[in-house]
Amino acid sequence: LRKEKGFEIMDRITLYYSGDEDINRCFNTYKELIASETLALDIKEEVRGDEVDINSHKATLDVEKK
Repeated sequence: LRKEKGFEIMDRITLYYSGDEDINRCFNTYKELIASETLALDIKEEVRGDEVDINSHKATLDVEKK
């Protein structure tokens, strides 16, 4: 998503996600790791962006430059 939106490698972002119970549990459990790996300053549960398949789970993901 970062590449599609033309972000630079070091741009800080807000990451938006939504999904089923398993997706939500993963984001809550690994929030700090996800943030550090994606350079996200904030991770928000919000239906926004394109639908994607994450290991057979439907989710939506979007990023916004800070």
